[in-house]
Amino acid sequence: MSGYGFSVGSSGYDDEDRLVNWERPDTNLDQSWNLSAVGNWTCTTENSSTQNRTHGPTYEMLTVWPPLPSEEVGLSGPGEGAVTHDAKGNMTLIPAVLRPTNSGLPPTASRLSWDFENKLIAADTDNDITDDIFYKFDALGRRVGRNDGTANVVYFQDGQQTIADYPSGTAASSPTYTYVYASYIDEPAMRGGSGGLRYYHRNQQYSITAVSDGGGSVERYAYSAYGKVTVADASGTVISSSAIANRYTYTGREWDEGLSLYHYRARMYDAVAGRFVSRDPIGYEGSEWNLYELGASSPLNQLDPSGMISVFGFDPPMDLPPLPPIPWNPCIIAACGSCGAMLAATVYFASEGCSDVSCVITNLEVAYSMMPRYTKATIGLCVTGCGAVGCSLAPPGRIQTGCAIGVALMGGIIAIN
Repeated sequence: MSGYGFSVGSSGYDDEDRLVNWERPDTNLDQSWNLSAVGNWTCTTENSSTQNRTHGPTYEMLTVWPPLPSEEVGLSGPGEGAVTHDAKGNMTLIPAVLRPTNSGLPPTASRLSWDFENKLIAADTDNDITDDIFYKFDALGRRVGRNDGTANVVYFQDGQQTIADYPSGTAASSPTYTYVYASYIDEPAMRGGSGGLRYYHRNQQYSITAVSDGGGSVERYAYSAYGKVTVADASGTVISSSAIANRYTYTGREWDEGLSLYHYRARMYDAVAGRFVSRDPIGYEGSEWNLYELGASSPLNQLDPSGMISVFGFDPPMDLPPLPPIPWNPCIIAACGSCGAMLAATVYFASEGCSDVSCVITNLEVAYSMMPRYTKATIGLCVTGCGAVGCSLAPPGRIQTGCAIGVALMGGIIAIN
């Protein structure tokens, strides 16, 4: 795409290999970033105009002001740069200063709503206190539906890839679009369905740079360092949005045009803010210092297909990065303790004439029924405590958490009986 090349020069990176300078010489766009020790943008500069930011104790963004030249239409004052988050660190208000302009009209703030698993389930894109877009997720945490009042779309998944888009309620034989991928998980190669076949062309970062049809007609894409997309038609004329309803753009991820965010599976990413709008769901296993940071502040060299763990370089595996090791040790200790207790009981009751497990269980029930209530309560509280510890150690959504909760509930039942 002519005029949209870039350079980082000899001073593009700091001593931590974080991007601090980037420019498009042909189109007069120069950007720089002052980064804190943990990767927060304390200020960013665009063509000599500086924007300042402040952050909270857990690195959530608090204020952004003034607007940069590309986003300054119609904004009145610093009040339009306030950012809010909920208690779990999910951004609930994206201020107008971080929203893109639309055909020269002033941008408006967006309000976001989240479920108990920190999934984005609704958005109010014009800040009128009425949600405009709704999202649905399956039991595996995959986004499977989007409804903006105009189109109610179901996304059909194969593993972690969307392979078809369906209007809600249509037959399986009538998808709007189908997708074929190359070897990398975020490398769409072809789209079929409405409008005919389309072919994707990418760069070394897996960002889509063009989409063509069989006749050679092309739509082109260019990006800022942190993924703000510019769309152009076949003649190179910049247009406001994709004319072919393409949503696969920066690093091969899905661009949600109505919300102006990228869908990175586990999280949503804001290219204007240069950060995710919620914390890393696997905590510091995926982000060493800053749970909102994209790719260790090195967006030209790292990918994050899962929204959880960035991958250095551009030859990543087909599958998403593995989750951190499961802490099975507490579960193994508990299982060994249970087996040991059962074995000891079996040996004891065998000496009393029991020859099978059913006899052992019967005698255990009798022994339990003869215990004083304070003894039962003590045992129950101990079991509940063990379950509570297990809940705190086990990762969210894993089988260990369910086991730990079960232990805690069992302890409570013992205690009240």
